[in-house]
Amino acid sequence: MALLSVPNDAAIIFLRILDTLPLIFFVFTFRLRETDCFFPSTTRYWCFFLLFFLFAIISAIFQGGSLGTTMAHIGIMFRFVPLSYFISKTSFSDEVYNIFTFHFKIISGILLLIGVIEIIGGEQAAAFFSPVKPEKEVDPPVVLSVSPIESISGIFPNTIDYAFFLVIAYIYFINQKRFENRLLPRPVLDIFFLFLIFVSGSKAALIIALAALFIGLEYRVVKYSVLIIILIIASWLLWMFWDLFYWVVFEDSLHSRLGLIVYTLPCFLKECSLSTFFGVTPDREIVFNEISAYPIVPSMLQTVEDMHAFEDEFYVALIIYYGIVGFGLLVGMYYKLYKTLCNMVVPDDIMNSRFIIRSLFICLITAPLFNQIIITRPFSLFFWIIIGVIYNRYKQYETLSHI
Repeated sequence: MALLSVPNDAAIIFLRILDTLPLIFFVFTFRLRETDCFFPSTTRYWCFFLLFFLFAIISAIFQGGSLGTTMAHIGIMFRFVPLSYFISKTSFSDEVYNIFTFHFKIISGILLLIGVIEIIGGEQAAAFFSPVKPEKEVDPPVVLSVSPIESISGIFPNTIDYAFFLVIAYIYFINQKRFENRLLPRPVLDIFFLFLIFVSGSKAALIIALAALFIGLEYRVVKYSVLIIILIIASWLLWMFWDLFYWVVFEDSLHSRLGLIVYTLPCFLKECSLSTFFGVTPDREIVFNEISAYPIVPSMLQTVEDMHAFEDEFYVALIIYYGIVGFGLLVGMYYKLYKTLCNMVVPDDIMNSRFIIRSLFICLITAPLFNQIIITRPFSLFFWIIIGVIYNRYKQYETLSHI
């Protein structure tokens, strides 16, 4: 049984209040700066956001969609952005970095330990730590089994949340230069995190973690050695689990997420209508009516009730929701943020901030092909906190250099 049983309605309301608190507090307290940077503490960033928001609202009015649904979806995507603003505005000292790293180590250590307990304890341990799910919620599909249970999810409702929390924690800790700031010694850190990510069953998370490992290696000989090892392991997995790569499995996937890319998205783009450029809003009923008129509809989307799985292919969902123009604005925001962070040169002896930024954005680009990682609570929360910590360190260095 789970640790605590809370009524579904009360839990949902409580979580929504917690999610919107940073955004509400930001609205009433923000003081932006006019600089050349593109960050949530500058007017340039929020002007870009306002442009996207107004565009989405106008599109919703034009399509006859729900304004509440549109604003809620935008709020979910940007709910934790103010956290990076607040962190960037705090005192420019090592205290911000030290406080976050200390607490992040505790959180990560506890969740790693729970993952190990679930591997050893099996279904009973997993049920003990798992949150209470609504009765209508369906468990994720069965994946590889290397433990007494099919996959592990920590204290989260699904394996994806747990896997990508491990990914973002792994990215952060492997790029710490000082031993005392790492959760574990480096070889143990790599083996421990990669194994737990593998056992979580998320292939996307494992691929991204391996990419982060490759990016974080500074010596060319070591990089190519790791690449060879990864290729050997990939070949072994391909041989051991060849049944996962049968053509029949590929054809079956055309009726789910892959079908959204192969069938749904091309049909939407070929229309070249106003909806193609301006979107059909995140209103599920309008989206369902749009895609159900296409010649081929993936079997996973036969009714409006099935639309809860539509955002698993998040790129397709964003393009259909906000059109080519709206999607372009979102891509432009993240690209400009990435360029700003990468151009911040800090001779830091504490962490490799540039490697962290590259790895986080690779995750941000790759993961939406498989799930809605941009809006999942654990990843989004720590993504924006880490971005704020890195920006705070840059401002600290910039301040000291002018003294």
